[in-house]
Amino acid sequence: MRDNRAIFLFLAVSLVLMLFRNGDLSFCLELIMRYTMAILYAFVLLNLLDFDDVYNLMVFFLLISIWGWFLQKGDKLLDVSTYAKISFANSYSPLESHYFAPSAMNCCAFFLYYKKNKWTQIVSFLFALLTFKRVQMVFAIALLLLPLLLDPNRQIKKKSVTLFSAGVVLLTLGYYWVLQPEHEWVIEVLTGQTAEKFTTGRSNILRAVLASGYQMGGLGTT
Repeated sequence: MRDNRAIFLFLAVSLVLMLFRNGDLSFCLELIMRYTMAILYAFVLLNLLDFDDVYNLMVFFLLISIWGWFLQKGDKLLDVSTYAKISFANSYSPLESHYFAPSAMNCCAFFLYYKKNKWTQIVSFLFALLTFKRVQMVFAIALLLLPLLLDPNRQIKKKSVTLFSAGVVLLTLGYYWVLQPEHEWVIEVLTGQTAEKFTTGRSNILRAVLASGYQMGGLGTT
């Protein structure tokens, strides 16, 4: 019940901000509808289908995603020199895919948790790495290694959830702080790269938004 209250409070604050800052109500409601439909769709599937059906659908989803990725990348996958060009430090890979990275991560998380077949675990993990999104790659490796140290089915205490949520907020604020022009030296010291290079240009986008005097106008405008 408390979780629901937090969601409604967040929604109420978002709507108030939107009204005071002349946000787009129709766009906000459209986003709410999208989120709601996705949640309802997942809820219905999980309650109508048994686990074997869900697992088979995920296998099909993984194969379709890999097929689409193959079509997108074409001959690059067969060229040995392609793999030599991959650079994690420079955030570059000829195999990177904006379209199929989310699908790869979803499959990786699913199959590394439900360890029913080793091949699906291996393929989904490699797929998540090859679509080459740095944060996603870190999460994929964490999903592979953390179950060796922690029980993934252990119930998490509410206090731990609260502390973790507060940590995420503080981490976000800290990251926002180091992206300010006067604090970018922190990123250079920690990574040896400029903020622009480390964020692949996103720090410049943030700077341009701040310089424009832009104000958030509710959900979907951050």
